[in-house]
Amino acid sequence: MNWDYRGDRRRITEGSFKGDAEILLFDEIHKYRLWKTYLKGFYDKSGSRYRILVTGSARLDIYRRGGDSMMGRYFYHRLHPFSVAEFLNRINDITPMKELPVVAEKPENSEA
Repeated sequence: MNWDYRGDRRRITEGSFKGDAEILLFDEIHKYRLWKTYLKGFYDKSGSRYRILVTGSARLDIYRRGGDSMMGRYFYHRLHPFSVAEFLNRINDITPMKELPVVAEKPENSEA
């Protein structure tokens, strides 16, 4: 469910989830002012029923400080973007800085 979508936002705050999901994915929930308290309470009450995954475009690690402890409930992972080679399942044979670019020297009598 995406916090940016109004219908999902309503379902999140009401705690009404469709179907027999085993995993709940909350995207951009960090935009909800009380997101940590919400997730902590939800996990404490329903954590054995669901596996919970929280994603977002912001750096969620800046929210690790302050508030109630999420110890044992929170495992932070940073996902780096895929390269084009990884996305296409190709081997990248380019070695960065293997050959240094040639930089032309400025003529001695130039003014710039």
